[in-house]
Amino acid sequence: MESGAAAIVGEAQKSLKQGFSSGQSKAYSTRVKLLRDLRRSIASSTREMADSLLADIGRNEHMSHLTEIDGLIGNIDYHLENLKTWMAPEDFDIPLLLSPGKAKVVKEPYGLTLIMGAWNFPFATTLHPVIQAIAAGNVVCVKPSELSPNTSRVMKAILSRMDPKYVQCLEGGPEIAIALTQARWDLIVFTGSPQKGKIVAQAAAKHLTPTILELGGKNPVVVDKNVDLEMTAMRIVQTRFLNAGQVCLSPEFALVHKDILENFLDRAQHYIRQFYGADPKNSKDLGRIINEFHTRRILNLITANHGGKIIVGGDSDIAEKYIAPTIILNPNEDSEIAKEEIFGPVLLVYPYSDLQEAIDFINEREKPLSVYYYGRSNEHMERLRNETSSGNFCWNESAFNYACQTIPFGGVGESGSGNYFGVEGFRSMSHLKGVLESQGFNGYPVTLRYPPYTPGKVKSFQRMNVLMGSTVNKVTHNLKIAAVIAATIALWRYGYLDGVIEHAQSWLGAAVSYIKTFKR
Repeated sequence: MESGAAAIVGEAQKSLKQGFSSGQSKAYSTRVKLLRDLRRSIASSTREMADSLLADIGRNEHMSHLTEIDGLIGNIDYHLENLKTWMAPEDFDIPLLLSPGKAKVVKEPYGLTLIMGAWNFPFATTLHPVIQAIAAGNVVCVKPSELSPNTSRVMKAILSRMDPKYVQCLEGGPEIAIALTQARWDLIVFTGSPQKGKIVAQAAAKHLTPTILELGGKNPVVVDKNVDLEMTAMRIVQTRFLNAGQVCLSPEFALVHKDILENFLDRAQHYIRQFYGADPKNSKDLGRIINEFHTRRILNLITANHGGKIIVGGDSDIAEKYIAPTIILNPNEDSEIAKEEIFGPVLLVYPYSDLQEAIDFINEREKPLSVYYYGRSNEHMERLRNETSSGNFCWNESAFNYACQTIPFGGVGESGSGNYFGVEGFRSMSHLKGVLESQGFNGYPVTLRYPPYTPGKVKSFQRMNVLMGSTVNKVTHNLKIAAVIAATIALWRYGYLDGVIEHAQSWLGAAVSYIKTFKR
């Protein structure tokens, strides 16, 4: 007999299967209608969204619009503008042996898609994937995080205005999450920690279900000695302590060139005071930790015997879920705070002497979601970008690459797999079906493919092997070049190019004379 959670999941899947089986979710008109319905539902709920974010995580209204709400509206509009183009089949070249015919890639939906969002940016990490899943023609089941209950309720209300044949939203705790991951889906999109991402991946592997995992990690930022120090300190302080450090893209540790270390620490402390005041606890711009459990976890990392020096911060109030912006210099690389993703308002700082040292430091660790470089050296930027591996890379910027929704966003290795945002996100949520269409020509030399492979047939095939190994586009290109050459020779032979040649000789002679005059 099914458990209560399994029964709830089963009912949701039943409705979604009926919707997908109808074939309507694949239609361009249905995708557009669903996206417009979602846009209207979000636009009518912005007050509730902002209030719920303030209640769950202490984020003020301006930051809620900047980091989540406004971006959702813009992303839907971007999809509506580009959807028809993205849906169109893509034509590809075809081997000459298979001509006449066509090769193309058709983007078709996977089907039943499970989307599990995170609590730190609950609307963004949940509804952005929903937008792309709908645009790709999938039907969607959404599981908001139970750790942010107020935003979960608002999300449920937003998605409940959608057609339940195409969109379902299931609230609940671990029992619902377990039932969802045990059920069979055609695609799973998960945002969260690497530990939970591995659990989701293991559950998906039972059915060989494709997954898109956005998992975060310890993101490094490299600060070169030749740098705009004021801008660098401002941007690192802003992006590290945004949302009280609970940002998957936030820089967790800074590798700062030793020649500017003291100046960097001075400017970072200056901007912490400027942004959040003498007592950050009273700032409305800092935000709060999601719950007391995580507040204690972060505090334990700060107060543990990590061997580093606390430059600023370290204050806390567990009841208020508050931890002050904290900078720790040179913690032991084997300490827990240096190895574990902090996901809180703590920046670790390590000095380095040359770029290779910084590159080695990064490469000795798991692949991060993002690598950031602040400096004026194009050479150093290219080395860092090319000699490290990360989901994303930024030059003189950090974390706000999430706002650039035209390029793919996602991790690699420990920090995740797959993408969303932009056309690549649309492709990630679509099955790219290769299609070969033959026009049925069955004459020579196509007949060489059939047995029996007599000595004469093999010899003929070998003679044509070079040509047969080419493609239609390559042959067409070469024929065009040959036609141009042949036409040019014919025009020259019959005297049609005499005037052109005379003018060319005249211009060339004038140019030579000018050059000789210039030399004298």
